[in-house]
Amino acid sequence: MHSWFFDENWRAGMPEYTVKLGYSWLIEEGVDVAWYPWVNNRVMLPKHQFFIWLVAQNRLLTQDRLLRMGIIQHNRCFLCGGAEEDLNHLFFSCPFSRQCLTMLKDWLQVGIPCHEVLDWWLQFRARSLLKKHILAAALAQMMYLIWRARNCCRMEYVVPHPVRIIKQVKGMLTMRMRVSPIIVNHRVEEWLRNVGLSCN
Repeated sequence: MHSWFFDENWRAGMPEYTVKLGYSWLIEEGVDVAWYPWVNNRVMLPKHQFFIWLVAQNRLLTQDRLLRMGIIQHNRCFLCGGAEEDLNHLFFSCPFSRQCLTMLKDWLQVGIPCHEVLDWWLQFRARSLLKKHILAAALAQMMYLIWRARNCCRMEYVVPHPVRIIKQVKGMLTMRMRVSPIIVNHRVEEWLRNVGLSCN
């Protein structure tokens, strides 16, 4: 048994023991990560949270990773065929993805930078955290659908139209706003109404 189990110093300065304090002492202090607020989002579907976690950890099996592993010999984007595929190209630089992004930002009436995968979250400023979470959920859904489109193109040589992807994003957000009632302020309520979403 570890010696720290009997160490009395762990509770020095604490008026009384609580499970929370004991656990915090055991794990010490965690490390903040930039992607955590994006993933910790109740508007987002759990599968999209996991997907974004994979993206943030660079764990998707994109062509550049497969090439480095020696699994494939050539690296070409399946969606455009004109550039090498990595995370930033696939989700932000590929003409297909840029068209999806343009349609998404026009619909949601917001600017979404086309740079690094997580830059938009760190750079975007919104008066409402809820609005930021809704935008994060929309972008996560779109990225998930782009990944599915990429895989479909790889296996079946068929690419869905960007309009279809944005339509699916709208459907997901509409469903989430209805099944997870959220209290919003007047400004966010007006924005939701303008983009065709509702909390009721």
